[in-house]
Amino acid sequence: MSWIKYLHVLALVLWFGSAAADIILELVLRKTSSREGQLTLIRLHAIIDKTLETPGFLVTLITGFFLLMKYPNPSGPLYVKIGCGLAAAAANLFCVKKVLDRDRWAKSIAKDAWPLQLERGKDLTRDVYLSMLGVPFAFVALYIAVVYF
Repeated sequence: MSWIKYLHVLALVLWFGSAAADIILELVLRKTSSREGQLTLIRLHAIIDKTLETPGFLVTLITGFFLLMKYPNPSGPLYVKIGCGLAAAAANLFCVKKVLDRDRWAKSIAKDAWPLQLERGKDLTRDVYLSMLGVPFAFVALYIAVVYF
């Protein structure tokens, strides 16, 4: 395995692992009724996105681009893999933006309310859930990578 492919797989594991942790955090957040608990989980999700998930998906995209250079005549499965990978990355980018927006907003109202009881908190959290539509695309891209490449 070339070093670039190794780095690609390593970044992919970081991306998928942190995304899985985010899903668990969101499920726990949904059940958390204390204001402090909600604020802590919202903050933790933002920290994971900034320190693990974003670097993971950015390195995955960059190394994927360099790996693509090895295929001067891409095949159909490679086009599907690229499309699905980009769709997953776009959904992830949308998610990170919404998570960071929610974290900034939650900090601004921290002394006054429970974040998930306010309309803005519900809207931002719904957007975070919506971004999970990228997960099937990530799994399709992973499947194609394992089977064809």
